[in-house]
Order: sequence, then structure tokens, then C-alpha cells
Amino acid sequence: SENEIVDCSSRLRFAGFTSAKGGLVISNAGECRVRGNRVIRCANGLPIVAYGVVLDTILGAQIEANQILSNGSQISESTGGMLVRTLADGGSIHDNEFDRNRGIELRLDNRFDIKEIPPELVSLVNFYGHREDSGNLRSSAISIQDNRMHARHRVCEVHSVDELTFAGNQVVMALAIPAFFFNIDTGIVSHNRV
Repeated sequence: SENEIVDCSSRLRFAGFTSAKGGLVISNAGECRVRGNRVIRCANGLPIVAYGVVLDTILGAQIEANQILSNGSQISESTGGMLVRTLADGGSIHDNEFDRNRGIELRLDNRFDIKEIPPELVSLVNFYGHREDSGNLRSSAISIQDNRMHARHRVCEVHSVDELTFAGNQVVMALAIPAFFFNIDTGIVSHNRV
């Protein structure tokens, strides 16, 4: 909380050292809160796959009041502001500012296989989390609300969410590609300003 993360992996001499990472990287965590951080110019302009923020395999997350500014590399298809991958047991992405990141501002890719999640995290869900009636780990109920996105290339992409709320977001696009939603079971998209 309240950190400033600047220029991570932004020098060419470190391009070989950085691989599919970001300025702020959290992996294999339960009940994760990321709040009040400024992540600026990570992987700025280098030919590597990197995001400003990467959250990978998280059970329950609150991501709020962060500034994610001018991150991403020259590989605009696989880079950008924030990548959230394998978010199970619900989460919220609220009140963040995404501004002029290269590639995509926010990518949430929730296509996962339960076997990929560490057994310790699955045990946490057995005790504290939500499960479907079938006994399977619930993939997600995710809320993306009240974020500000000033997109250079692409705004947002969301994959494989059980319940999605996408509301109250403000989006400014120059030549950017708008939001895309894939494999959403139920969802509400409302009161967004573009």
C-alpha cells in the first residue's frame, strides 16, 4: 500500500533478465489487497512481455485506488497496464487509474485448470472460500467498477468469469480498441462513460 514503483525493467541491458513480469508482481496468494500504489514506466518501450502490475493465481483480491501509468513494452499484443490471471473465489478492481499504457490497459484472463492452482491455496478455499454446489472451486464473481482508463491501444479484455459487473468506468480512447468480454456466464455492463 502507498508505494511508488518506477522504471522497473526499463533499461535495454535488463531486457534478457525480465521475462513475462511487471513492476509489481504477486503470485500464489490468498485474500490479496493491492491498494494505493503508483506503478509508472515499467518495461517502458523494451521488446519484452511485461505489464505494470501482474497478479497470477490469486484467491480473492481487492485491487483499488492504484495508478498504473505509461507501462508496457513494444510488444503491444502481450503487454500493458495490468494482467490478472487465474483469479478465483471472487475479486474487485475498483477506483484505479490506467493511463496510456502500451498494449492493453487491463487484461483479466480467468481461463484456468484447478490442477494449476497450488494445493495450499485450494485448501484455503475449502475452509474459507466459496464453492459451487458441485463442490468445484468457483471461478469468479468479479466487479470492475469506477476505474478511469485513458487508452492508447486497447482498453480492456475479460475472459471466463462466472459473474461480471462492469460499471461506472470512465474510458477515454484515441485510436484504441474498446473492451471485449469472452465466456461470461452472467454480467452487468452499465453506466460506463466512453
